[in-house]
Amino acid sequence: MIFLKKYAYKLLLCTMICSWVSLEALTVDEWLDTKAPLLSIGIDVNFVCDDGSTSLMAIACRGDVELLEASVKMGADVNAKTFDGWTALMFAALYNHTEAVKALIRLGAGMDSENKYRDTALTIALGKNYQDIVRLLLQSGSKTDYIPDSTIAEFDEKYVKNIL
Repeated sequence: MIFLKKYAYKLLLCTMICSWVSLEALTVDEWLDTKAPLLSIGIDVNFVCDDGSTSLMAIACRGDVELLEASVKMGADVNAKTFDGWTALMFAALYNHTEAVKALIRLGAGMDSENKYRDTALTIALGKNYQDIVRLLLQSGSKTDYIPDSTIAEFDEKYVKNIL
């Protein structure tokens, strides 16, 4: 029970953040300071916002590994998708949160899920040239057969040879 209390407010606030304000508008701590006493009525770790996003996705955007792990332990779906197919792993890759990507993989995130644009966490990391995340995904077994040749062609030949 102590475990749940420690993370309940932050998780609830991430849920509120994903549905009401931009992730950059307020920090979780600012929400804690101003809203926590009003939000102590309960928590649904798989609450789905209007765009299909979940609190776990908001947490992945922030790169908070401890809260990712706590959320999954509390029952958050690590493979939930937004309405256009984005996952928490894709968001962690998009925002270059290497440790969050590592945690999500360890927690069972599907590395080869595609969004409606046929992007995966790997193609997102390749597109952003996030070498550490690309290496991590490849070392963890992410598939490469769906990567368009044009995507690979955008990168330095030596870099691509080193990671593939």
